[in-house]
Amino acid sequence: MQPYRRPGPGRAAKVGLPARFEMPKPEPISQQIWDMKYRLKSAAGHPVDKTMADTWRRVARALAAPERDPGPWEKQFFEAMEDFRFLPAGRILVGAGSERRVTLFNCFVMGDIPDDMTGIFEHLKEAALTMQQGGRRGPRSRVSAPMPRGR
Repeated sequence: MQPYRRPGPGRAAKVGLPARFEMPKPEPISQQIWDMKYRLKSAAGHPVDKTMADTWRRVARALAAPERDPGPWEKQFFEAMEDFRFLPAGRILVGAGSERRVTLFNCFVMGDIPDDMTGIFEHLKEAALTMQQGGRRGPRSRVSAPMPRGR
């Protein structure tokens, strides 16, 4: 697979996009959300990522790492994030390149909870392992008492 090539001036003009534009200055609320949710910090709470660009570089490097020649891919991933054409999901922004053992998945589907003790505890085990890796469960994941026999 070939790396994505940015459209040249002719292609960009046809689709109404500038061939190249500068990263917009983020609004204060954007900076605050990045700092609270996505900025890599040490265990003591000190920022590792000094700027949003540091976050983009960290994530781009991690995303490109599996490629045979990661250099061009890292550059393309960074450029896509740099001008906000592409932003990975939150778990990816938080975990990619952090060297922490966390999941990069944003969504988990765990299926129906069976109506027996073995099934309930297997489901709870699966949920606990998901949460251990940083995953969360949605509002439809209630566990209630099993139905009485005969129903």
